[in-house]
Amino acid sequence: MTKDWKKKIDEEEKAREAEVEKSKKEFLESARRERVVKVQELGRKFKCHICDKPAREPMRESIELRMGLDTYHEDGDNWSKPKDLYQCVNCRNWTCAEHIYKGICQRCAEKM
Repeated sequence: MTKDWKKKIDEEEKAREAEVEKSKKEFLESARRERVVKVQELGRKFKCHICDKPAREPMRESIELRMGLDTYHEDGDNWSKPKDLYQCVNCRNWTCAEHIYKGICQRCAEKM
């Protein structure tokens, strides 16, 4: 009888831990699904203008955060620029690494 209350406390603690673990898993799964959708949107928005290869990765950039007089820098994804496509210096079209050399895309190079 004296150990029943201790057992009840242990069971409640295990239930809370299980609930926290479930919440973590749900949050991580939600974040993963959100990132998949964003990558798909990025790929629809940015493609190589030569082979139509879609962008698969956003640009990472440092974001400046100000809180009162303090300034913090935090790295984050910039979904308005692809990391794995490059703009040609001549035509400014997005181009994959396979079709760009020294900043010039294959089409602009063929016109030279």
